[in-house]
Amino acid sequence: WESGDAPPRPMPWAEALRHLRARADDERSDALRGLLHQAAERDLPVVLDDEVFAVGRGALSRSYAFATRLDETHQRRITGLPDAAHIPWADLSRIPTAAVTGTNGKTTTVRLLAAMARAHGWRTGLCSTGGVEIDGAEALQGDYAGPAGARTVLRDARVQCAVLEAARGGMLRRGMACAEADVAVVTNISPDHFGEWGIDDLAGLGAAKLIVAHAVRKRGTLVLNADCGPLIEAAQGLNPPPGHQALFSLENDHPLLLTLRAAGGSTCGVADGRLMLSLHEIRSDLGAVDTMPLAVGGAAPYNIANLAAAALAAAHLGIEAETIAQVLTRFGESPSDNPGRLNHLRFGGRDGGAHIDLLLDYAHNPEGLAALLEVAQRLRSPASRLGLLLGQAGNRSDADIAALAAVAASAKPDHIALKELPSMLRGRQLGQVPALLRATLQQNGIPAQAISGPASEPEQARHLLQWAEPGDGLVLPLHESSSAAQTLAWLTELQQSYWQAGMPL
Repeated sequence: WESGDAPPRPMPWAEALRHLRARADDERSDALRGLLHQAAERDLPVVLDDEVFAVGRGALSRSYAFATRLDETHQRRITGLPDAAHIPWADLSRIPTAAVTGTNGKTTTVRLLAAMARAHGWRTGLCSTGGVEIDGAEALQGDYAGPAGARTVLRDARVQCAVLEAARGGMLRRGMACAEADVAVVTNISPDHFGEWGIDDLAGLGAAKLIVAHAVRKRGTLVLNADCGPLIEAAQGLNPPPGHQALFSLENDHPLLLTLRAAGGSTCGVADGRLMLSLHEIRSDLGAVDTMPLAVGGAAPYNIANLAAAALAAAHLGIEAETIAQVLTRFGESPSDNPGRLNHLRFGGRDGGAHIDLLLDYAHNPEGLAALLEVAQRLRSPASRLGLLLGQAGNRSDADIAALAAVAASAKPDHIALKELPSMLRGRQLGQVPALLRATLQQNGIPAQAISGPASEPEQARHLLQWAEPGDGLVLPLHESSSAAQTLAWLTELQQSYWQAGMPL
């Protein structure tokens, strides 16, 4: 309900349903229902909100703005809808469309898949936690991993292929703007956001993420992570035909992949250090994993999973294996390919000296942070020190915040810089989240003198670089969209200036 329409008091369920039906009757528009019926008869997708009716998708769509007003009886009436006879139905159709969800890895998978679609020759639109991009150019900045971002992409007359990140919150609050997709990908599920919107356990989270599965067209494909047991369990009741299933894994000989390949399904996994794609009966070698920038020399298993997921999705959109392989060998070389997601920067190390390895990522939950810290441990030498930037959004429970701090402490960092996230307080007071983090860190053995802050993300990033010495490793999860892009740009510029530890910043 809008605030003015909300019932004046709590209602029993039956009474609430009657209230909803009455409001729906008030807003009923025979003209809009007629247009929806005509689109359905022609098997055309519709993208609809309170202001725009769009039929078709992207470059093969038309959008019509309309208005809603109150008539003399105070009922809502829609005006401005087109006459069905004036809609160029024959010119409208679908475009290749993929929806991507999961707890971690969504944005990386979306960006990688969009890069493959562009390499294929399609003008591609994407929406993600990082914003909306049309053909590689930023159109909107901010978190657009929901219906607003999807509608923006699907209505853009330039777009020939749509790659849409679908976050759990948007699907639960407002549903999917993309009612159907050619491919749906679920990267993984792990504990996150419990206690919000009726999701209290992994089973509920799995059901929420698998909303995308119900958007897959009859001839489409559902792509799942075979290494994620809770996800596979949650998907048991879906049972799409083998030809419309696809599984990825870090092991090409995973039992589930072997079974699916034998049944005619598609898989992607790692065999002898190489990423192998099986598209039904066609096998393709996509290259050595340790040469793919996103894999960080093989040190980032979770990104290898994202590589496999994107490759499978691209193949089922009709993108050739050769094109997929070419993108895998270059995507991630520049931080601008995947800003804020496992960007690996090295400072110093010239003339044979020791360098600083800096990892920048989103890492917004315990599993994501654990995976990022694992990459850092693989890159550093036993004698090097580890510095960590740590913070959390305010809409996590105290237990979730403590779990994040416990993961941080388990890596035994030599210094932790606590950050404040003013734009992500979400009901908490300034200082409250850093205080919870600090308390748990100290309970888990981190000395008080090894913890600094709180301060802003940019301030603490600068502080950690000033703290670092040659050979150290730095892990910087960045979360605030208002500052993350600026911090990454500053770090990239600093690297290009040949900055080394001990030099002024």
